[in-house]
Amino acid sequence: MDIRFLSTFLEVSNTRHFGKAAENLYLTQAAVSARIKLLEEFFNVKLFTRHRNSIQLTPAGELLIPYAKQLTDTLKEAQHNVIDNKVHYLSVASTSCAQEIYFANALPKLAGQYPDLHVKSDILSSDMLLRHLLEHTIDIGFSTEYFKSDEIEKLAVWQSPLSFYTAQGQRHEAFSEGESGSSANYVHIEYSIAVSESVFKQVKATRHPKLRTPSPSVGVQALSDDGVILLPDAWVSEQALQLQKLEQPEIAPLNVFAYWRKDCELNLLPEITKYCLGLGLTGQ
Repeated sequence: MDIRFLSTFLEVSNTRHFGKAAENLYLTQAAVSARIKLLEEFFNVKLFTRHRNSIQLTPAGELLIPYAKQLTDTLKEAQHNVIDNKVHYLSVASTSCAQEIYFANALPKLAGQYPDLHVKSDILSSDMLLRHLLEHTIDIGFSTEYFKSDEIEKLAVWQSPLSFYTAQGQRHEAFSEGESGSSANYVHIEYSIAVSESVFKQVKATRHPKLRTPSPSVGVQALSDDGVILLPDAWVSEQALQLQKLEQPEIAPLNVFAYWRKDCELNLLPEITKYCLGLGLTGQ
């Protein structure tokens, strides 16, 4: 028996009118009458008595109502659970830097790879990102900052060398190792505490930058004609920026890390993080 016959029966019992039931169900009145007739044949009883101006339930019809409601409710619940089992929800947070240089490009690729994945994405500070992970309010976080926690798993999903760039391509003696020239036009991107400490230690001219920002795009927009900025080579190439790389001391490469709780219950998470890694450790 088609469960829709029971839904039709319930609609007729509610409206006590075949025409109104048909309208509510987007059916023809003939289709409604046919379904009720087949239902009556299945149970071998009359479900309605038809009078000139009204339709009344028979005793058998009254008895069928709770069973019909139970069966249709059970079917709706089953349908809802089956659909939800196919849909996966992922709560993601990134630091502004990780969002800009990695996750903004990774997200559409992730959506294409997992069409049933529904993503909620936020931008948080590094401290807040770690806090939300530990408080189970996000599933996965992306950051250029290195965290260490017994409760958190991590994976480097993106990597690129860092280089000093200038708009004019002129020689900047102050950015040679050990020099202490002017830093008036230096723009510093706050990738991580470790990167900042390394840069400030190796290149004295960077210690008092004109601008500090976690956003490479904001830094590039603020770059003066004779300014200098530290950027990931892969991101510069991807953005097709017309900048000139300077000779410089070697700077440790920049990583974007994926973080997730060891007790995370999202079954797809290990697969998703492996896919994020597969998007390229070179930023491609």
